[in-house]
Amino acid sequence: RRLLADPDLLTTATEEFLRLVSPVASIGRVAAGADHPLGSDVCPGDQVLLVWAAANRDDDQFADAESFVADRTPNRHLAFGAGVHRCLGTHLARLQFRIVVAAVLRRLPDDAVSDQAAVGRLTGHMGGIHRLPVQFTPTN
Repeated sequence: RRLLADPDLLTTATEEFLRLVSPVASIGRVAAGADHPLGSDVCPGDQVLLVWAAANRDDDQFADAESFVADRTPNRHLAFGAGVHRCLGTHLARLQFRIVVAAVLRRLPDDAVSDQAAVGRLTGHMGGIHRLPVQFTPTN
């Protein structure tokens, strides 16, 4: 309802959608050295898993991290990775997402999840939602 009432909010809301339902949940790497910021016992050659999705739910970085906050700023999420591991398609993905959400809001202004328990989330390396049962009244 807020996005329908204030379409300009879609830019910040897009970042919040990405934070909560990251397209890339994790990335595996091989440690190059033993110097790690968390002081762990990782040795050169060890396999490590960077879980971007967990970082996006960090209460130290995001107040009320488990909730959707459409106007959250700043929103320094890691939905597309970071540094040299940042997705090259970041800007295109954001644009496509905003276009699709704006079209859905225009066409299905009363859409609502009809069965929260039936929402299917992707797990593993790629994140997202693969099943989303909704009810709506289409407009012309």
